[in-house]
Amino acid sequence: MGTIRSRVAAVPLAALMLLSAVTPAAAASAAQTPQPTISEASYRIPTESTQAIVNGEMVLVEVYEVPTSMDPNTLIKDGFELRGYFFELNSIIKEDCDAAQEKDVSMEYTTSASSGELSENLGKLPETMEYNEDGWHGTLYPVLSSVNISVADRATRSKTNTTTQTFNLGEFNDPSAIPATYNGMNRVSYEINPSGYIDGSSIPSGYTATATYSSKSYYTVATAWTMTATYSGTAIYDDLTKFRYTITYKGDEIQEGEAVLNNELITVPKGYEVIGGELVKTGWSFDFGGFFSNAGIVILVVALLALLAAGIVFGILTGIRRGIFYSRKIVIEAQDDVSGEYEKMQKVRVNPKAPAFTLDTLRAPSARHFRCEMSGGLANKLRGKIINVSADGRVVTKHRVEPLNPKEKYIFAVDLEIVDSGPMDTFAL
Repeated sequence: MGTIRSRVAAVPLAALMLLSAVTPAAAASAAQTPQPTISEASYRIPTESTQAIVNGEMVLVEVYEVPTSMDPNTLIKDGFELRGYFFELNSIIKEDCDAAQEKDVSMEYTTSASSGELSENLGKLPETMEYNEDGWHGTLYPVLSSVNISVADRATRSKTNTTTQTFNLGEFNDPSAIPATYNGMNRVSYEINPSGYIDGSSIPSGYTATATYSSKSYYTVATAWTMTATYSGTAIYDDLTKFRYTITYKGDEIQEGEAVLNNELITVPKGYEVIGGELVKTGWSFDFGGFFSNAGIVILVVALLALLAAGIVFGILTGIRRGIFYSRKIVIEAQDDVSGEYEKMQKVRVNPKAPAFTLDTLRAPSARHFRCEMSGGLANKLRGKIINVSADGRVVTKHRVEPLNPKEKYIFAVDLEIVDSGPMDTFAL
């Protein structure tokens, strides 16, 4: 199968003229009900549209460049038909259109230190600092060579020095003979004792004095320190005016007997056609009440109709039980990382020939765990096949479908753990 490409180069002139032709009555109505401006309407036309086959699947990619204030949900289309395919949303990617400015910045950080030793205080420095000034922002890191510790405060301390000296006073116990100072220290106390006795008597032959001297000295010590450091890095200035949204749709070829109704791909019942967006009966009908006048015939016809209805109901139930009738869609629920509850996030249509789908992470940015549910009929159809699940352009998991009971719903979990397994497998292994 080939590749189909189409690009929208400009807004048609007729469309712009129609949008600009606002009558007074329309203006009065717009004053009551908010309407999209002409500029917003023009932004809803994609700057690029590409339809191509990727990994065996039809993919439609539309690119929009819109103001930052515009709601991207207004760009998303519900299920639609295009060139024989039914397309549904697969993913949306947001990018900045404007380039950011950069510059080198630095800032000083000051904190108290417990001592004058650098090794004892480095742990007090933050690993990073955030810079936000005049629209510039960035993350700064410490410059270790700039770290300095200085004395922030001092205190005066005193110390008392003491010494003891012994003096020989001779035969007199005169305290005046004891020096009042010694080496700059003042005498604070003394004690006089006999140095000996005459001929074993109790009469002292002389005296000695033991004196204590003291002095007080003063000195200063550091009691507080301040640590300073310089943080440097690159700051960015975002002057964004537009965002670029890349919206991807995946398409299924519309088979004979299928049609698009109310943004859904349906199987058209026999005797019906989709005309003007409605399901219209076009098959043959008959007025049984006007045709049959005989009561017996009427009873027979009613019995046959009842039997036919029972057969139809039995056939439908048998088809459901055997998995003949089933939905091709997988319902995806995202787990709230706070409450742990699961909430419905999206529905994806799976091609049984190439089972794969993409998680739209923009619908639940913080979710890391997802629960995927499909009917038993679809699970039985995909038995033994690999479903490739991708997010942000990469495969995050490969799940082999192994249903235990085709009558029951099939549920499997997906965690956002990227697997480096190469390109997406589009067919069963």
